[in-house]
Amino acid sequence: MISHDDVQADISARLDGEPGTIPDDVFEAHLAACPTCTGFFHRAQTLQQALGGPAEHRTDLTDTILEQVEPQWRKATGSRVVSRTVSRLAVIATAVGFVVWAILMLIDTAGLVPAVMGKDQVLPLEADPVLANTLAQGAAVRMATALALFFGAWRPRLLPGLLPLLCGWFMFSFGFGMRDILLGLGTQAQYLQLLFLGFSAGAAGWCWWAHRPRRI
Repeated sequence: MISHDDVQADISARLDGEPGTIPDDVFEAHLAACPTCTGFFHRAQTLQQALGGPAEHRTDLTDTILEQVEPQWRKATGSRVVSRTVSRLAVIATAVGFVVWAILMLIDTAGLVPAVMGKDQVLPLEADPVLANTLAQGAAVRMATALALFFGAWRPRLLPGLLPLLCGWFMFSFGFGMRDILLGLGTQAQYLQLLFLGFSAGAAGWCWWAHRPRRI
């Protein structure tokens, strides 16, 4: 005497393409005489057809999926590599720009402070020690920013710490220069400085965004 569970397990195995454990004549006789197992067989057969047929006739979709996904994955990976490379080069370019800017400011200090001053010697009219000190301090800030950008190009994950400085520098420079811009008094150097500051902030943000960890 076989149970319903044995027959239903045999039905599942046969529908999956596996050999049954119950002899065929006994299996068919029980299936013809038992409405419970017959109903189970019809339900299992319908479910199997909905899922795509027996296991031995199912198509392995792994290769098909990989064929469709791999080109897109390669394209995305290639674009990511290009973005990371170009963004790092942009950060390095801004760092070099800050170095050049600092050097130009140091050059502007020439003549503002006499090379040799006697105790009772009067400063020349063109001398301005305060301005010279301000330019030197500004050059120091730009050199430090350049160093931070070089380090950020090497370790992009540290760039978020530099972004508030660069964005704030651009924002306040733009705000303080708005009066001259609106009155048409802005100089070409002022416009170039604003463009450079905006570009430096954008390059640092782009480099950090391109190198951020991605969740899979």
